[in-house]
Amino acid sequence: MASSVNEYSMSFTAASLLPAESLALADAYAETRDWERTKEQALRENLIQKRSYSSIKRQVPELIKRLTNLSDPQIEQLVSANDHEQKYILWLAVCKTYPFLKEFAQEIMYEHYHAFNNCITPADVRAFFDSKAIIHPRLQDLSVETQKKVISETMTLLRQSGLISEKNEILPLFMTAALEVCLSEEDEEYRRIYPC
Repeated sequence: MASSVNEYSMSFTAASLLPAESLALADAYAETRDWERTKEQALRENLIQKRSYSSIKRQVPELIKRLTNLSDPQIEQLVSANDHEQKYILWLAVCKTYPFLKEFAQEIMYEHYHAFNNCITPADVRAFFDSKAIIHPRLQDLSVETQKKVISETMTLLRQSGLISEKNEILPLFMTAALEVCLSEEDEEYRRIYPC
């Protein structure tokens, strides 16, 4: 499915997966069920445990933007899940937030996995970016440095989510009860963001 260029936010380059930080925010939200209060508390109390206030101001809104794309039951699963499940659920939040990453997962990683091409490389991300830039010419306006960061952060997020190894090999998804509950709320297309 094509996304409009306005939906093609590359702000994921501001924060990697950050599971511990995301969990701290999800825990705080579970107490209030109010994302605005959670954001205020996170900024006031440094819930994500960053040294510089500029990092806090940059990362808290980005992480909350991702987490708000999960339903309350999905947040509950996230908070109670094990480490692997948390990373898979955070990947779901990432893909619901950034169409570029969702489409990369569906069109490249999922297809590679099913074609027994069990590796994802920066060159795959570059080729995908270039193909999307044809459809969304504003992507071509991104600086060379930003384009490099998009490629680098895409690889980092895939690794941190447990979907590729340090050697860029695709790691088959182990479907868990928590992830199944989370995916049961989503359209079928979201199963294709995982190698399964």
